[in-house]
Amino acid sequence: MQYFKKILPHLVVLLLFVIASLAYFSPVLQGKKIFQSDIVQYSGMAKQQNDFKKATGEETYWTNSAFGGMPTYQLGAKYPHNYIKKLDLTLRFLPRPADYLFLYFIGIYILFLILKVDYKLAFVGALAFGFSTYLIIILGVGPVSYTHLTLPTIYSV
Repeated sequence: MQYFKKILPHLVVLLLFVIASLAYFSPVLQGKKIFQSDIVQYSGMAKQQNDFKKATGEETYWTNSAFGGMPTYQLGAKYPHNYIKKLDLTLRFLPRPADYLFLYFIGIYILFLILKVDYKLAFVGALAFGFSTYLIIILGVGPVSYTHLTLPTIYSV
């Protein structure tokens, strides 16, 4: 019981982070997605890789269709025993881009706790960090394109 009382404030903070992420990106709850230009560009860069996989059933770890040739690890190549990817998918349980906002919150919150900041101040600091201008703007561009295989639709009002 003592342990539960100790972690309860952190569980409440995590729940508030989930609520804040979903509230800010509330159109994702209606199935809408934000148009992200990097994802559109990804579709062209990953075409050769996707065509190869469809034709052979195997992964290719090199493509000539991006930057005159490059490894495909940034374009979503599947590697055996990629446990970091499994952890990533576990942490990103919210719809995109709310999942990334949640990760902004939780990442800096953990850092503040490690730095011995009181959890209440860490909560407020995490919200400030997560809602900082650049982090929200960059989500609109979509620098996470390697994990998408379909083009998103634009938010409608």
